Amino acid sequence: MGLEELEGQFGDDETFLPDILTKRDEVREAFEARRQTLQDERQRKAQSVMDAASRILSGLGPRGPPEDAGRAERLFCQ
Repeated sequence: MGLEELEGQFGDDETFLPDILTKRDEVREAFEARRQTLQDERQRKAQSVMDAASRILSGLGPRGPPEDAGRAERLFCQ
């Protein structure tokens, strides 16, 4: 049974309504906290990938840009 159903059934009863509303707020906050945690994890992973890509690209920098496709193929197929 969902909290909305409980609120609908016992909403008229003043003794249960504050408890139901409090529980609803607690559940909402728990979901929001979990959503934020997942979003932070995705952001950390994305940043890690970006950092790795930057390191790879900076390592390629001293070699210079390839003038032709054959040189690029040799560079990446070693």
